[in-house]
Amino acid sequence: MSKNVEYEKPIEYDMEPLYTLQVNLNSRTKQLNIWVDIVLGYFRCHRIYELSTDAFYDLQLFNNTKIRRRLNRDFITIIMEELLSLDYASWSNRDKSKLLVYWRTPKQWARIIYEYITKSGMIGTVCTLYEIREADELEGEEFFQLDKNIYMQALAILEGEKLAKVYGGSSQSDVGIKFFEK
Repeated sequence: MSKNVEYEKPIEYDMEPLYTLQVNLNSRTKQLNIWVDIVLGYFRCHRIYELSTDAFYDLQLFNNTKIRRRLNRDFITIIMEELLSLDYASWSNRDKSKLLVYWRTPKQWARIIYEYITKSGMIGTVCTLYEIREADELEGEEFFQLDKNIYMQALAILEGEKLAKVYGGSSQSDVGIKFFEK
């Protein structure tokens, strides 16, 4: 997690009604959409992909000292459930104690990765996972050092669309990928 970058919160973050679960369905929907955007923006800014549920509940993001408001645990659970229902998160373990958060969905990552591969002239080339995820020349690309689980989900989508073939190795570091034209 990057600690030097300050997340710029939207103006709604300092509005007291945001911290009380709204009764009116339309208001609650808008409120939850705002919280989803805040959480995803925060995770994106700090490049957080996975978090234990305990750490999620303890995020300072849910404690606004400026207006002295804090979300309660039940409300934070509702936000987690909303992230899950919108496919912006999934459980990364069986006991549901770790949440994998997608500030971009795996399908969006697949599109971004494929655009880069196309732009870089790598169609038809077999690459290692390292070459297309961690290599120095990728620094500055949004998917640089993307969580391996999310990256593999994006590759599975490309494979399902017949735009890539993933060749398994004995570990994720041994994985080879060949990309195909649309």
